Formats: sequence, C-alpha cells, structure tokens
Amino acid sequence: MLKFKTLINWSAISISCYLAVFCVGVFCASRLASLPSVYESIGALIFTVCLIGGGVYIKQVGFSWCDNHHQEIGKWIMLVGVFLLGGLWGVWSGYRMIQGQLPESESGTYDIVGMVSGLPILHSVAEKSPVSTVLKDSPVSFFKPSLYRATFNIEVLLIQKRLKGRSEKGQSNNPFPQRLRVSAQSSSVPIPGQVIRFSTRLKTPRGFVNPGGFDYQRWLLQQGIGAIGYVVPKASSEAGSSKAVTAEPVMPLFWSDFSFEEGAAQDSRNSLKTSSVQWVFLHCLSRVDRWRFEWRQRLVERSGEAIHLADMLGPILALSIGDRSYLSEGQWEVLQRTGLVHLLAISGLHIGLAAGLGLIIGRVAQRTLSLLPVMVLRSVLAYKATPALFSIVCALAYALLAGFTVPTQRALIMVVVANVMWMRGGFHRPWMGFWLAAAIVLMIDPLAGHSSGFWMSFLVVVILIGASQGRINLQHQSSFLVRRLGRPLSLLVIAQLYITGLMLLPSSLLGVPQSGISPVANLLAIPVVSLFFVPAVLGAMSLAMLFPSSDWGIDFIGVVANGMSVPWPVIEWLSSTPLSEPIVLATGFAWLGWWLIVLTVPLIFLPPGLRLLKCLGVILLIFSVKGFEKKPPLLKMTVMDVGQGLSVVIQVHNQVLLYDSGPAYSESFTAAEGIVGPYLRREGITSLNHVIISHGDLDHAGGLPELRAMVDVQQFSSGEPKRLSVESGHCWAGQVWQWGEVKIRVLWPLKDNSWGHSSSSLSDKMLRKLATPLKSNDQSCVLELRYKTTRVWIPGDISKAVEWFLVAAYLSEELSEEEDESKVGDGLDEGGKIEQSVLVAPHHGSNTSSSHRLLSAFAPTHVVFSSGYRNRYGHPSMKVIERYHEQPVPPELFTTATEGAIEFEWNAQGTMTVKRARDAHRRFWYQK
Repeated sequence: MLKFKTLINWSAISISCYLAVFCVGVFCASRLASLPSVYESIGALIFTVCLIGGGVYIKQVGFSWCDNHHQEIGKWIMLVGVFLLGGLWGVWSGYRMIQGQLPESESGTYDIVGMVSGLPILHSVAEKSPVSTVLKDSPVSFFKPSLYRATFNIEVLLIQKRLKGRSEKGQSNNPFPQRLRVSAQSSSVPIPGQVIRFSTRLKTPRGFVNPGGFDYQRWLLQQGIGAIGYVVPKASSEAGSSKAVTAEPVMPLFWSDFSFEEGAAQDSRNSLKTSSVQWVFLHCLSRVDRWRFEWRQRLVERSGEAIHLADMLGPILALSIGDRSYLSEGQWEVLQRTGLVHLLAISGLHIGLAAGLGLIIGRVAQRTLSLLPVMVLRSVLAYKATPALFSIVCALAYALLAGFTVPTQRALIMVVVANVMWMRGGFHRPWMGFWLAAAIVLMIDPLAGHSSGFWMSFLVVVILIGASQGRINLQHQSSFLVRRLGRPLSLLVIAQLYITGLMLLPSSLLGVPQSGISPVANLLAIPVVSLFFVPAVLGAMSLAMLFPSSDWGIDFIGVVANGMSVPWPVIEWLSSTPLSEPIVLATGFAWLGWWLIVLTVPLIFLPPGLRLLKCLGVILLIFSVKGFEKKPPLLKMTVMDVGQGLSVVIQVHNQVLLYDSGPAYSESFTAAEGIVGPYLRREGITSLNHVIISHGDLDHAGGLPELRAMVDVQQFSSGEPKRLSVESGHCWAGQVWQWGEVKIRVLWPLKDNSWGHSSSSLSDKMLRKLATPLKSNDQSCVLELRYKTTRVWIPGDISKAVEWFLVAAYLSEELSEEEDESKVGDGLDEGGKIEQSVLVAPHHGSNTSSSHRLLSAFAPTHVVFSSGYRNRYGHPSMKVIERYHEQPVPPELFTTATEGAIEFEWNAQGTMTVKRARDAHRRFWYQK
C-alpha cells in the first residue's frame, strides 16, 4: 500500500505555490456578487491570521497526531490561509473602490476646480467641410469645427456643491471622488494639464449590463473614476445664454489662488483635494499628456495632406500613444473579425518590445562603460545593472506615452519583476517571478482578471517559461515544420497554437468570442508589427522629442504609414473569409467539457520526450471548441439594456429578428454598435433575417448604418421607413411570418383606414384621433409572437388611442374566430388558452400609454420596462406601475435600468424561464 507521503509531492509547495494561491484568492473575490459586511470581514481576517499562525506553528513544532508529516500539514494549512488572505485583499480593495465613488444620494450640481488629465476624446458638433468627403473611409474628418463635444477626465482640486442655484451648506461625511469623467460642449478644446473652473452635474457611475457587453462600470472602477457627468452652463438660467459650455481656465501660481465666488457658503469638502506629492505626480503626468495631445494634433493636421497617413491614422495613433478613438468603423470590424485588436492596444507585447530595445541599448552602454579604466568603472555603481535599468526606463517611457493605462501598468510590472529577477540571477526560478508579477498586478488592480488582455499576457509568459524549461519543446515539436518553414517560423507557429488552445478556458469564462482565422492572422501580423512597425513608431516619436522644432518625426511617421498600407489589404481579405466568423463558447461548460479541459491541459506540459501526447493535448484542446459552441435556442427573446430606448432580439432556431436598434448617444457610441453588436457576436449571430424599426425616433432607430456594417441584414421594415438612414420597407398590419412553431405577425399600423368591426368599440374621440395624420409614436410597428400557450406583444411607443383599437381588433371576446382573415384582426386565431402573456411596456412606461383597457384585455403576466436609469422623463411612471399592480392578477415587472437585459427563453414544452442580467452576472460593483 502506498504511503500517504508518496501520493503528494510535498516539496512542490514553495513560494510560487503561495503566490499562486494568493492570486486565486484575489480573483475569486473579484467575482463575488456582493461584498461581505465589515464585521464578517474582520472575523475572516482574525480567522485567517490564526490559520496562518497555526500552520507556521505546526510546520515548525508539530503535534503528536501529526507524526512525521507536521511540516507538510503545516504548509497545506498555510496555503488555505494564504488563499483566504488573497480573498480578503480583494474584498478590502473592493471596499476601497466602492467608497471612492460618489454616493447616489449626493448626485447633483457641483462647482469644481480641477486639472484635465489624459487625452480628451473630441467630436465635432459643427458641419464637416467638403475636404472630409475626399477620403471615403477615412478615420477622421479634416476640418476645424467651431464647436466640439469633448469627453475628458478631471483631477479634482477644489469642490463645492450647489443646490438649486445656491451653495449647499452643511457637511458631508462621504469623501468626494478624486477623479471625474465629464463631457462638455465647447468652442475650445480642453488641453491636458490645464486647470479649469466649471460647474458640472454629477451622478454615481453606472453602465449597461448585457450578456457579452462591455462592463462600463467595472472599467470606471479600474480607472479610479468616482463620478460621471456633464458640464452645465455657468449662467444657464440667464435669458439668452448660449448652449455652448465653456470652462474657465485657471492658471494659479500658488494654492491660495483657488477660490470660489466671494460670499459662497463652504462645506467641509471645499478644500484642497490633492497633496503636494500628488500634485507633483499629476504635474509630471500632465506634461506627458500635453506632449501626447500635441503629437496627435500634428498628425491629424498632417493627415489632411497625405492620403496614406489619413488611412492609417487610427493604427498609427493606437501604436504611438494608445489612442484608438481614430480607428474607423471598418478598421474596427476587420480587427475584431481577425482577432488582431490586441496588436493595437498597447500592452504586454508592445511594452515587452520597448523593454527589449532598452535591453539592447543597455548592452551597448555597458560595453561602452567597460572601456573605462578599472578605478573609474568601480565608481559606476549601476554598471552591472545597466541593461536592466535601460530596459525598465524604456518600458516606463512607452507606458507613459500610452497614457499609463491599466494594461501598460500590468506589462510594466512584469518587465520590472523580470529584470529584478535577472539581476539577482533568478532566471533558474522563472515560476516564482511569474507568480510574483501576477500577485503584484492583482494587488494593484484586483479586477484585472476580468480582462482578456490579462490572460493573454500571462499565458504568453507561460508558453515562454514552458519552452525555456523544456516542457514545451518548441524547437522539436514538429520536424516537418522545421524542414518546411525554418526554425523561427516553426517556433512561431507552434507558440501560436499553444496560445490559441490555452485561451479557450478564459474565453469561455469571460464570454469572449474567438475568431477562427485568428491564429493565421496573428502568425502573419505579430512578426510584422513587432519587428517593424512598433520600433519604427518608437523611433519616429524619439525624433519628434529630440528635435521638437523639426518635422523629422512626422515625416518618418508618413513613411511608416505607407508601410502599414501594404499588409492591410491582406488583413481585410482574411476578415472576409468564412473562417473569420466568431466562434462563441458556452459560458457554462457541461461536465464533459470540464473534464476534457482538465485532461488535455496537463498533456501540454509533459516532458519533451512525450511529444505525441503533448501534440495530442493541443489538438484536443483546439478542436474541442466545436463541442462547446452555443446551440441556437428554440425560442428566445432578449430585451436589451440600452438605456432610454428599446432593442429586442428574437431568436427562433437559426432565424433572428431584431426589433429596434436602440438609441444613438453620440457620433462615437450607438447602442447598435456598442450593445447589440457584442451581444450578437456572443450568440454567434452573423446574419439577421429581419430588422423591424418601430418608428423613426432616435431612441429606437440609432446606429442603423453601423448595424448593417456589422451583420448581414436581409430585410428592413418600419412604421416610418422614410425617416430611417437606410432603405426600408413598410410594416403593415396583417404581415405574418411562420418560423417553425412560432408565429410572428404585425398588428399595427393599418395599410388603409378600414377599421372594420373594431370601430364600433371605439369612441368618436378615438376615431377622430386615429383618422387624423398619426403622430410619430402612434405609427410604431406593433409586433405579436405566438408560441404554444404564450403570447408576446412589442408595441413600440403607441398611445392609448392605438391601444384601444388593438384591444377592439384583437382582444375582444365578441370577435368570431371564423371571421375572414383579410380583415384587420383575426381575433383568437390560435384557439388555445393563453397561459403566459409577455408585454414590453408601451412607450417605456409613459403615462400616455398602458391604459386600463389594454391591461384588462391583455392580462399580462410579465411586463418589461425598457428605460434609462434616472431618466429625465420619469419613465416608468409611478401611475403606470400602480396601474399594473391594480390588476386582478398583478404581473411580474422588470426594468432594464435596474435589472439589466431581460432574457425570456422557452423550451419544447412551452415552459418559460426568465433571466435578469444583473442577477445572472452580478458583481459587487453593481450595488451602487
């Protein structure tokens, strides 16, 4: 019988294991649905300290019951304690981040003095000049507008809250956020480092929550942004005040220069928010941001003269200063379909290249120092560390030029740890350096594990460490590849296969689609970008910094842009191939899928002699993707969380209908592109059978050109086709689609004014209202879905008048079932008993809709209000909510503003399940 000690390799428990367990604890804490209470955290901390202390005592002293295994048992107890310690660190970091946000109760208008930080995102409000039409797919329009809409960050220096035009008196115990993100409409551009005084209306950070969507609220937490808002006019109440908002620049020489208007009441937070040390740090960063801003302006101005630079302006700015706002929609689509977005997001690869260039320069400097006399050389303390210092400095410089974002900070930490380990001769213990870097990254940013870039960066390091230790023998994985492709290219091919396979698990957990053409595209693009374009861009910026008065750097960037335009057609061709269709993995693996992952991943790290099993592990891991692809649902309806607007995705097997595309918030963000598009990619949807736009209002029909560019749309129809930005047909009552067992039909608007039998049930006032030209809202296309015993109505923004007609035409019990279907309504044509009635509330829950007559006749069991959080219209109206609650059988109410996207799914028996996105994907930062 095997002894207990032989079953476990106790010697494997080292410092690396403790660091790894700590990282797992932090990551698990970041996925908590809610944070434990303070008392629970204190109790857990005491227990953790006792556990670690007990483990240390058992390891050193032991007990009689431990026999000879006290050291091993003590180590395992310490591992559990370190895991809890990592979790407590994540919990404490979560408390700190949440406390740094503006409480919802303190949302309001503030007078603020602050410094502009980072690069402002600019959009023109004025009309474009004819020059912008020269380049059809240019990522930027070349003109100087008279009015900008800017979004930028503010480092708060002084604050004061105003209440109804007056300064608010009293004190507040909540700390005010240090960093804000505000938008403004102004004739002047905010410049990084500029100190300005302005009034802003702030609210607590909040984002949309949709399956597969970008978690904006988490991003704000990671960026340290505690409140969001917009700049309001300084004298908005004055008659004739301009709508353009200007912020008053303040250039103080001393801190005492900051003050509000004389006689304004002060609260406890009207004080200096930044210490002297913080001011110095912010001032240094602002100098870098100022240079980045000027560099961008120079490139934008020069791009108006050079076509190649104009076409490649987005990629150039992304590689040089980390600004991806100038990438065109077409470029974004190409990069996403080929899996090359990470190449234009400055992170591990780019910072590593800069560190490598610094290492080469450091080697040259070290060789130069070696020519000095021995006595002089001994006085140079950093002689041995010269390459490492140059490597760290170059990586730090590139990180600063990229805005010192979270990914660049993560990569910089890895570079620093690697160089420190190298200086201490620790390359024989690479896993310790790996887990040390991961632990530091997660300590600084506990939410980093939710980013695919985090996994990509560290999995690449895993490949490199495995290759260096011989567990992944890239040199001899395939003699065929070496003979045919040569050693460097074969190593790149095998490494890319490993990375693709290892990324499957985090991609599944995070719900990130994978591109089938990504391995091929990365094999072609990574060497070109890393060996040519990144060094060239860094060289151009170096010339611009060394010779600021000359245009050598700008001229050299033009040459780089010409070089980038050569491989771009190849990437575009790859994005148009069938393999570029996104592969979406099921976010919850079945037990077989988990066991396949568990069994195949260890095969990759077998000793070099077992090549066949190692290759088998990689092949199984890659081709197992097909087994995890999401299967199309029998019937699924998702009411998206798009804010103050509406968008509903209906899936019937492989057929998809989109009802409304949501609002367009700005030129750079529409719900169709930023919310609906990612959801469709997550579901593996590349084609829409039908897009129905209820009517032409912007909160229902925003971003249609972007939607058509993302997916193939077979048919458009709308209640107001002439108001749409795309060609569309008209939806009329009587149009019917039969998709399997699901019947979809249009109930409104009417093609003519033949009211038929329904006119007798309408009052003269309602008939006159319907006979006159209808308002935009009342032209909404009303859609009905029937499946077994379930009925769904999506009525758009119709008013009570149309509701009354629909009740009379389709829900009246007096209507005969045998009536001719050529008439407007065919009554209860299904003949079955309706057990579930789902209603998307008309007009977002406005008091002009949801009449008593509709609710009584339709008898909804589930109602969804699609509205924005704390919207200015007050939707849904409290009167409407009370109206629903007064029904004989009150329906279950859902609100996208507070519950995120609402998913309804039916099985073959007609049983319906409902899922709320904020509950299904709940994280502790959703509590605000």
